[in-house]
Amino acid sequence: MLVATTILLGTAVGRMTFLGFPVALWKYMLLWPLPVYLAMVHDLRTKRMVHPVYVIGIAAMLPMRLVLPLNSSAAWQTLAAHITAFSRTPAGQER
Repeated sequence: MLVATTILLGTAVGRMTFLGFPVALWKYMLLWPLPVYLAMVHDLRTKRMVHPVYVIGIAAMLPMRLVLPLNSSAAWQTLAAHITAFSRTPAGQER
């Protein structure tokens, strides 16, 4: 639950103006998963091991940030148009 909630904070971190614009990757990856980092430290100190979900969550967060520049590319826009074409309905018709 902590990892899923932290993933939702990605947009909020991107809007933090004091980090600069665009936010440098190292700053983003330091601040965004901070709650997960703290949970990992807590687990390490209390249980002497880190839960695998935290490691998997951090490993999933980095690629999520790295693919952001792709969403403005022509190839991505074309793919998105094809995907959303399935959900469009002609005007005046119901699904």
